[in-house]
Amino acid sequence: MAGWCLEKTNAPAKLEEFEFVDPVTDQTVYLSTSKTFSILCVGSRRFYFNRLTGKFDGTSAPSRSVADRVDLGKEVSDAANRGIVIVFE
Repeated sequence: MAGWCLEKTNAPAKLEEFEFVDPVTDQTVYLSTSKTFSILCVGSRRFYFNRLTGKFDGTSAPSRSVADRVDLGKEVSDAANRGIVIVFE
């Protein structure tokens, strides 16, 4: 009954941090949280979800996988501190 009520009111799910290594592919999947986001990491990709609403917010990849990367320096650092996701795709 409680699950039904949570589903009908679109309440966000409570997620705990975890890490899982797939024994077949040796790929690591983990979930971490910040003040603003729940972050699902699959391999080198990160998927950001609003921690309050659970809605998908964006993705990121490590800088080494981005061709012709532009170093934004302080702006990227400041944006990260404010909880802004910068998507390099």
